[in-house]
Amino acid sequence: MQQTQLTVFEEDKDEIIMATNKRPECYNGQQNLKASGVEISFTTEQVDEWIKCSKDPIYFIKKYVKVIHVDRGTVPFALHSYQERLILAYHENRKVIALAPRQYGKCCQEDTLINIRNKETGEVRTIKMGEFHEMCKMV
Repeated sequence: MQQTQLTVFEEDKDEIIMATNKRPECYNGQQNLKASGVEISFTTEQVDEWIKCSKDPIYFIKKYVKVIHVDRGTVPFALHSYQERLILAYHENRKVIALAPRQYGKCCQEDTLINIRNKETGEVRTIKMGEFHEMCKMV
């Protein structure tokens, strides 16, 4: 293994310390994504837009959410009417139950807790969705 030696002159030490302590301005090299803790100044118009987006998730999605299409590259996310209704239901209500197939354009996290019942013993257990998924793959 080859080692590289770095010579630092006394007058350069302060600049090197500042350079190593400086936090990155963007996340993962993506110029459009700010790193955590980066302070951002907003204009009055940007604050108004922020508030509008927080009150209307459909507006936010149609205006700002993009997906990558295999043939067309980055394109705006096009919501189906049932997706709009579901998003509005989530936004306007604290608790929502949706009877929907898994291909319906929704998702849940792997650590979401669910209750399962053993049909033979009647025992009810609370497990994570990811654990349930793994159990189903074994059957």
